[in-house]
Amino acid sequence: RQNAKRIAADVQKAGYIRLQKDENDARALRIIIESECIEHFKKRGKREIKFLEQIFLGFNAELTGSVYKGFVKMEQNIRAMNQKKSLP
Repeated sequence: RQNAKRIAADVQKAGYIRLQKDENDARALRIIIESECIEHFKKRGKREIKFLEQIFLGFNAELTGSVYKGFVKMEQNIRAMNQKKSLP
């Protein structure tokens, strides 16, 4: 959580988002996207699509599905590792 807050604070300093405390939940911090962020992604949109097309060149549906399943399994393993760390 602290890493996420630190990253969000850096992104806020760059002017892309605004962090705002939730009115109803003191524990929650809301992230508001600023217009500069939207413009940034509009400018990068075509480049990002081209990049993704290039890295997935030659992938069929089966291969793409296998990559997805692999990432899901890695996420499960990371969650399990983190749970083991929090045990006494």
